[in-house]
Amino acid sequence: YIRSEKRYSEHTCEAYHRDLQQFFTFLDKETYPSAVTDIPKDAVRHWLVFLRSEQFESKTLLRKLSTLKSFFRFLRAQGIRTDNPLTGIIAPKTPKPLPVFLPERHTDRLFSAWPVPVNHEQHTRLLILEILYQTGMRRAELIQLRLDSIRVEEGRIKVLGKGNKERLIPVQAALIQQILAYLPGREALNPTHTFLLVLKNGGALYPRYVYRVVHEALQRYTNAAKKSPHVLRHTFATQLLNQGAPVNAVKELLGHASLASTQLYTHTTIAQLKEVHRKAHPKA
Repeated sequence: YIRSEKRYSEHTCEAYHRDLQQFFTFLDKETYPSAVTDIPKDAVRHWLVFLRSEQFESKTLLRKLSTLKSFFRFLRAQGIRTDNPLTGIIAPKTPKPLPVFLPERHTDRLFSAWPVPVNHEQHTRLLILEILYQTGMRRAELIQLRLDSIRVEEGRIKVLGKGNKERLIPVQAALIQQILAYLPGREALNPTHTFLLVLKNGGALYPRYVYRVVHEALQRYTNAAKKSPHVLRHTFATQLLNQGAPVNAVKELLGHASLASTQLYTHTTIAQLKEVHRKAHPKA
């Protein structure tokens, strides 16, 4: 249901699957009824207490609670249950951390210090960094880019985002030229798929590989507290807003469904402005 009708990402579907497996394992261990028609509210409360005792972070607790809410709503919609045992259960509050992003001097250092590619693998690594930074796309969206995603004449890249929603992201001509220069080496590997970026054996990229490329680059050229692909997405959004881009335009470029998600980056920008004011103004 969540994969086919709600069109949740594969990552989210896997997370929901793990959460439900953990919940039903807990029910069996604690000898609660595990038939979906008989699960009592006490079992849900007990499970949350157990998760807190296991030192799960509030963000993880919220996700697991969201999984159960979605699951029991589905049961009610299907007429399998007439009640929802999560009614009245209050979710734990969790502060939203500000996104980690790179200041411009760090991104300048990252790309100016990056060596000119001399083989296919080096070219792939550079394009991973350039595309993530210049478009703000997610790691999964990068992996799913195909040859026909590159609109050369338009100077844009077509991205398939969450919920299979497409968006077009404008990019610099220099990036388009880098991609075009990459294609002959790609074709020489005779890949059996149409994904744009390929490994040195011709296979498709996978999440861990992309993470490792970004982590190693940020480790070497920056002092970022976090070193994941999402840091480059945060950097893309924050630098755009710092340069005066309208928040609604940034929302469309990021593929956010809600403006609230994008406004998190405005908080980062305000925090940066306060720091500038504190250091520069004589009365600060």
